Amino acid sequence: MARIRSLGIAVLIGAAAAALAIAVTCSSYKYIKVSEQLPAWKTENLSPQDLEIESALRKCVENPKCTDYFKQFFTTAYLIIDDADSLCFTYSSKDDKPQVRRGLDTASKPELIVHLNRQNCMNLPVIFEDGEVSDEESYRIFRVTLLGSIRSELQMEAIYDPLVARILALPKFIQLTLRNEHGYLYQGTTQELTLSVVNVNGQWLAFEGAMGNPDQKMAFTHNQAADFRKLMFKMAVDHNAPMEQKKRNLNDLKAFFNNVTVYKKK
Repeated sequence: MARIRSLGIAVLIGAAAAALAIAVTCSSYKYIKVSEQLPAWKTENLSPQDLEIESALRKCVENPKCTDYFKQFFTTAYLIIDDADSLCFTYSSKDDKPQVRRGLDTASKPELIVHLNRQNCMNLPVIFEDGEVSDEESYRIFRVTLLGSIRSELQMEAIYDPLVARILALPKFIQLTLRNEHGYLYQGTTQELTLSVVNVNGQWLAFEGAMGNPDQKMAFTHNQAADFRKLMFKMAVDHNAPMEQKKRNLNDLKAFFNNVTVYKKK
């Protein structure tokens, strides 16, 4: 009887330990969404410089090559112009009717929130006027949009699904580097861009710069960055899809992470 009682206690202790392990694992992948603070915006009394920016964006949207390119990555985006006073736009290409509207349409759910400057906006129509996006132009596009893209992806509903989070099993400190293999010039430098992505008390944060000793380092080209953006866009579109489709998307994403990982703590 003593042996049976001892065995029973051991089973109970084992079950309790397993339950505790599962609880710890689940809690470690329970994330808290931190929404990006949106700036104030204006829709009237635009300055001549503001109108130039708006005209450049509208010219770009009127070019089918431009909208065909960007619809691979998003259908709705907030464009925040950092070096203009309270100037923001909402881009939408839903129902094959691309348009740029003044202000931020808070009724929409953008897949991307990107910060641009005036020169970025003026360059956009030039990039697409010949109907092609060169390799160098593609690099510059992702050099400008990568931080906003990562921050937007960290806002996706899928990331906050406990099952998805558990399958991805992301470490709490990741560094991402956009490689510049061809030495393309951006704002007077060929320096590669590195971002730090950290989870602080369940909150995902992303910022420019490489500091500390990360749990994982990933490095990718701008073409791989485009593939990553497409994968994340597909996850956003398929958020309410059947579980089998979600699992396929997650497997593709995990394969991508494995392919671009250059360091991982053991």
